[in-house]
Amino acid sequence: MNHATPPERGHYALLRADRLGLLIPKDEMGATEHLSQQPVASDIPGLLTLPGHDHTCFLVLSERLQLLDHCPGNRYVTTKMVTEDGTETHWCWTEVRMLIDFVPRIHPVPEVLLQASSPLRHYAIMDGQPVFLCSAQILQEVILSRI
Repeated sequence: MNHATPPERGHYALLRADRLGLLIPKDEMGATEHLSQQPVASDIPGLLTLPGHDHTCFLVLSERLQLLDHCPGNRYVTTKMVTEDGTETHWCWTEVRMLIDFVPRIHPVPEVLLQASSPLRHYAIMDGQPVFLCSAQILQEVILSRI
């Protein structure tokens, strides 16, 4: 996993899963859409689908960066991400905010808090809360490897 320091100035998407906040470079994400119905569990733990649309894969993260097997009612926005091998995934969030020409003040996560399996290595403070900077590719690698 490449944990290089993210660029300081750029276009980002702030993605929230309840109290978890992630800053992802905007150019690494696809479309953002309103979720008209809640995804439901599939035969594969951690992957959700929409009834009648089994070909579309939804992922829902907890505040602790764990996959949920259900979609809470407050997750009504999705973002599309595509892996290097072309796998399309839709991620469910409580909030998505675009930050254009944004300059986050980036800090390293203190060594004592680092977890080897976590893609979160840097953070910034927004609205008085930490938000973690991460590439979409690394986030997908780490989360999809758990399925």
